[in-house]
Amino acid sequence: MPSVHTVRSDFLEQDIQTETQAERIKREHAAARAAQAASKKKAASKARKADSWITRQFSQLSDGSVTAIAIANVFGVVGVSGFLGYRAWGLYERSRLDWKHVGVGFGVLAAVGAVEAVLGRYLYRSKEEDSS
Repeated sequence: MPSVHTVRSDFLEQDIQTETQAERIKREHAAARAAQAASKKKAASKARKADSWITRQFSQLSDGSVTAIAIANVFGVVGVSGFLGYRAWGLYERSRLDWKHVGVGFGVLAAVGAVEAVLGRYLYRSKEEDSS
């Protein structure tokens, strides 16, 4: 009659004692690295695909509409800056301007600048492709 052997629950955490165990661990690590590389490659592919879609959309615009977008973008940044400056001046006159308000203002300006930089990059790239 064959006997039944049980394996302790901490079997996988034990030190490597055989070559078979060492090879299994190497295969598991290699598979994990391959899966990680595949997920990075897939994410990069999605990013390039989205990037090219945005560039195509901007390249379909005529020169007149591209100029209009650029002008609207500049007026938007100037408008937001002017509004924040007006609000800051009002707070300063009432002696309520503190570092918290200044930080929020700089945060808003940074966010608007980041959006403008991203859109401007796509706009510039689409104009380069049109001139090629």
